[in-house]
Amino acid sequence: MLRRAAIVAVFLGLGLPLNGQLQEKHRVDGNQVRMLTRTVVLFGRLEEELAGAMQRRDQPAISALLAEDFELLTAEIPNDPTPREEWLRKATTSYRLESYELRKMSVREHGEFALVSFILTQRASLNGIDRSGDYFTVDLWQGSGDEWKLVTRFAAKAPPLPDTPAQPTGKE
Repeated sequence: MLRRAAIVAVFLGLGLPLNGQLQEKHRVDGNQVRMLTRTVVLFGRLEEELAGAMQRRDQPAISALLAEDFELLTAEIPNDPTPREEWLRKATTSYRLESYELRKMSVREHGEFALVSFILTQRASLNGIDRSGDYFTVDLWQGSGDEWKLVTRFAAKAPPLPDTPAQPTGKE
């Protein structure tokens, strides 16, 4: 309750709306503009911070965003999660992230947890093997106060997705 009161006080003090929207806009298809929710903005920044640190191979920055019991789950080997230390070692040595883009982000809050899903488009390699492409990524973040830590990441190669919703042709 005290935490909620503090958050309300901060929003009132900053003059930000309490309806879950920030005044940040995102361009979609040239003319169309949509508002981003405060949670998408918050976790978008955290995900960008993590991806940028991975691109720079900045172990302290990556480590600071991970929970002590972090693990990576993949669709390729779903029953064998990669533990934190192994993932961190690979992320800063054998994984090369040349470029990346995060898109189609969605955030669902559940108490002290947030489930963040997005498409990660990357140009990357792992041990010299091309890992470029689109990956459907689901991150579970745990918050304590204003600090969020990544607890679990699930990643799976994504099928080709259209950039815009399909429009009815009238021929169906």
